[in-house]
Amino acid sequence: MPAIELIIPALVESINARLHRHGRMPLPLPPEADGSALARLRAVLAAGRAVPEKLMHAWEVVHPFSLHERVDGPIGASPAATAAWLGNGGAPAVDDPGRRYLEAVADRYGGPVPCAAPITVFERAWVLSWLAEAGVPLAVPESLLRELDVAVGPTGTPAGRGLPQDADTTAMALSALAQLGAVREPDSLWAYETGTHFCTWQGEDGRSVSVNAHVLEAFGHYLRTGPERASRYADATRRLTTWLADQQDPDGSWLDRWHASPFYATACCALALDRFGEGPAARVAVDRAVDWVLDTQRPDGSWGCGRAQARKPGTRCVFCLLVRMVAQKVRLCVATRMFHAHFKASRSTDQVIHRCGTTKISICRKRSFEPPCSPRYTRHNAISHDRRYTFRSVRCRPPWLERPLAALLGCPGSITPSRRLGLVR
Repeated sequence: MPAIELIIPALVESINARLHRHGRMPLPLPPEADGSALARLRAVLAAGRAVPEKLMHAWEVVHPFSLHERVDGPIGASPAATAAWLGNGGAPAVDDPGRRYLEAVADRYGGPVPCAAPITVFERAWVLSWLAEAGVPLAVPESLLRELDVAVGPTGTPAGRGLPQDADTTAMALSALAQLGAVREPDSLWAYETGTHFCTWQGEDGRSVSVNAHVLEAFGHYLRTGPERASRYADATRRLTTWLADQQDPDGSWLDRWHASPFYATACCALALDRFGEGPAARVAVDRAVDWVLDTQRPDGSWGCGRAQARKPGTRCVFCLLVRMVAQKVRLCVATRMFHAHFKASRSTDQVIHRCGTTKISICRKRSFEPPCSPRYTRHNAISHDRRYTFRSVRCRPPWLERPLAALLGCPGSITPSRRLGLVR
């Protein structure tokens, strides 16, 4: 959560004030939130100094200070900040833009509200980029591409109205544009360079691996166009590769400041390193990430960091990650384990189709040991010995599927059906 070092102490302070009125014991602050940052901020406000734009997102923490000017609509793209802003002036009118915003957000989610809404630019860029990454055919309206293109200014773009420009949204927008054929030089991202990595926004307290993975992708897409200033972007790509590999946890995953679950950060980092990472460090990091994903699948076929997330987007992010690994030819033994894992997670699904260039690869769950026959499909003997699935392709064969199975796996001799591909390491 942005500004968590301010929000937690302010929230505990508010709760303790209520507890004190009822004669109850106060809550202690968490060890990591000592309240010093909140005290410094209030001292700045008391001195009458200018308020940084990023603070607007957490305006509820600045009580009893308030601003005199009026802002129509959401404050800092935050329902909490907007409610605090409106509360300073008494009950707002029915037609007040801020009140209408709060009512719309509360109605949409049935009461609970998100920490930020709307974040139109980020959501559009994120959806388009991940659909393109997964190989889903897209027909994107020109108007949407133009709006995304216009949103990226000299210092990037904010996620939504009332927020400062940030490297994450900027990198996602540039990557989405590049994947959809509208490549732009990602020079606006240099404003977030720190020397070792890229910050999310100016003055960030902390760091984010998913943000740096998205910056790596934006630079990588641009480098593929053969730009004149390739050396600067290539140097940054190497530095980002090293930095991301160094941030990987010993178990092969990545943990990000924006997510309680490691699956999203792991998908972002592994995909970026697999496609645009430089040197052997990237390959080792990706292999470790794939092993971690496969090893953390639950007995029921799902993934997640808690019960409530068993069927949440983390599962789909993981599957996107593994499909990408197959497309990049990461160990064929992992490929079969991956599809077996996906079928466990999606029991109602009997077929997965993945596009690899001009090739459409179809992986079907077998209903019997006999492979289906059709003149449209050519069965690849190299990998179809696994009796659980049939691997088929349409139009043409990828060259890497033409090689013998033993050569693909790096194993001498023949592979018998009893040695299932998913068990060969």
